Amino acid sequence: MVLSSRLTLFALVPLLCALVVGCAELVWVRAGTTAEQLDRDQRECQRQAFLAARDGYESDRLFAEMTKPKAVRDDADRTALDRYHREISRSDTNRTSEERRFFVRCMKALGYREGERGS
Repeated sequence: MVLSSRLTLFALVPLLCALVVGCAELVWVRAGTTAEQLDRDQRECQRQAFLAARDGYESDRLFAEMTKPKAVRDDADRTALDRYHREISRSDTNRTSEERRFFVRCMKALGYREGERGS
């Protein structure tokens, strides 16, 4: 019975996601832009966004590593160690959302706007 409930839940998750997201496919739009130019701009913005998100992530890890206490002697060291673990455990989800934010900023800086396919 538990297995059946889990399978039902897993079957419903994609359906629920589709309902939340909606049916419209979002695309980048800029007047007078060819499909080839859009593709080049998207690839370049994706490259820049990846590097910007990666650099921020790596500098956070480096800072956390530099400030990590060498030994835990008191509450201040425990607090510092806890902070270190929080910084190190920064999730890929956060990095991915940062990358998306950089990508959107880049595309908008090039004059694109998000629209629905066919608009």
